[in-house]
Amino acid sequence: MGNWQIVLAEQNMNLGRWDQLIFGRDTCHSYLVLKDPEGEVVSEMHGTTWHPKKNRLNHGGGSLQAAAKSIFSSLNLSKPFEAVARRFDNATTFPRLKSVVTKGPWAIDNAQHQQVVMEGDKHDILTEWIDACRIGDIINDMDLFYIPLCTRTIGQNCNAVTHTFLHAMDIDITRDQFNMAAVGYNNKLYKNMPELAEFDTKGDYTPEELSDLFEYYTENPDGLFMKSLGGYLEAVPEQDNIKPENAPDPEQDRDVSPVI
Repeated sequence: MGNWQIVLAEQNMNLGRWDQLIFGRDTCHSYLVLKDPEGEVVSEMHGTTWHPKKNRLNHGGGSLQAAAKSIFSSLNLSKPFEAVARRFDNATTFPRLKSVVTKGPWAIDNAQHQQVVMEGDKHDILTEWIDACRIGDIINDMDLFYIPLCTRTIGQNCNAVTHTFLHAMDIDITRDQFNMAAVGYNNKLYKNMPELAEFDTKGDYTPEELSDLFEYYTENPDGLFMKSLGGYLEAVPEQDNIKPENAPDPEQDRDVSPVI
């Protein structure tokens, strides 16, 4: 029997000559893929945008609002800018940074590059996958503004979320190991946001708990991905639904000290 695998995938952003002009190579949207011993895609894990006003995933990342957020972040004015936007109820026009976990394949057919970053038996691999899912829950609860690019933080975007996922899984991948330019990957969200501190639960889950949690994250009808099939959400955007009895409590997780 073969091993289970966690794969780092890179999908070309197709920005044309701007990529080569600014970064010297193509830029990518990075994400993680879970594969079974037969090589079948069991799940994918993405950082993505969510537009509050339109109630839609994968929307608004290239909007004028996102560009404005990038400019103010580069000027070290990100927090006052957000405060003003929220105070005057304009925040719904700004895209947010979200995490989604899929059941089965979603984007893997569009990936230009794949590399195995971890492999092992089912228990060990699912343990790390669930740890990253827990991080995704917290990201979704934090109501973070999406920042495609910033000269200070290098972006608060999908690639920064991928780095956060990998950190939670104890997988050390540098940006030099990417085939394309992963803009924002070097923004270590977990260093500035204690809520995203690393979890270390290897061996703490029973097989039954892993099965229940994996089913919750991949098949939950109230989860972001299950509501977004076709690109649109049908109800509330947050993953604030009822979790299985052994699911983590984000409020408790936020008390964990960050591991740098």
